[in-house]
Amino acid sequence: QMIEIFVSLAFVDGVYDESEENIIVKIVHHLGLDFSIYQNIKNKFEPKQESNNTTKNTNLTLQESYTILESKESDSLEIIKINYRRLIKQYHYDSISSKDLPKDLMNFAEERTKLINSAYEKIKKSRGV
Repeated sequence: QMIEIFVSLAFVDGVYDESEENIIVKIVHHLGLDFSIYQNIKNKFEPKQESNNTTKNTNLTLQESYTILESKESDSLEIIKINYRRLIKQYHYDSISSKDLPKDLMNFAEERTKLINSAYEKIKKSRGV
């Protein structure tokens, strides 16, 4: 119930940003909860999306890409690259595999890494890089 309260509070403003999600995921992990419990709670609050993650990744808007990379359109490509590398380091399998995380959390990190990569490619393409 506590996780459901945290997730509902995070969705109050209509935006469930990465910093909110990171905090809640850490709480789930520290409490030793099954990550699928968190995913089920989160799914109750999220607007319905396509179930195919690959399709979702390729259909990112430019604004969504900036949000995923915790960047603004006015940021230089160098700043965006710094954010990209930080996020990849945070979610990449090689960085988290030694932390003995649950399989669900590892799957989440893998999907997040794909999303981060897609967002970075979208921004680079929009800037002609």
